[in-house]
Amino acid sequence: MKRFFILFSLLSLLTAAGCNEVVIDKEPVVRMIFSGNVVDQDHQPIPGLKVEPSGWLPDGQPSIGDPVLTDQDGNYRFDLVTKPWGAVCISVRDIDGPENGSYLSNTAILWMIDYSNTHLEVGDDTWDFGTVTFKMPRIILIDQNPK
Repeated sequence: MKRFFILFSLLSLLTAAGCNEVVIDKEPVVRMIFSGNVVDQDHQPIPGLKVEPSGWLPDGQPSIGDPVLTDQDGNYRFDLVTKPWGAVCISVRDIDGPENGSYLSNTAILWMIDYSNTHLEVGDDTWDFGTVTFKMPRIILIDQNPK
């Protein structure tokens, strides 16, 4: 019995001694900055459009940030801290009716993300993939009821 107790004690100490590694159990994060511009077929800015980013998955698109409205110059900008998505979908929706034109109900751009220019840092129990900045291609919408 004494031998068993000594063996058990040694095994317990060896197991405890091997636990000096830091285990990071949080999801990696990345700061993504998207900016772009929405214009009509005459290259005039369209204010008041709802623009929303979502992560792209084969079975759906979960929202990854709050939607924004295009400003008077048709510009939008997102500054998101989220998990590193492989692709992001930027959807544009006309929500003000015919006030600024009548555009398709939903238009989207799918953007594949390249993390090769980012850096990976581990610290404070987080994974930081750095910052990725995207200047999105100009989105041109066709007015369904031109003036």
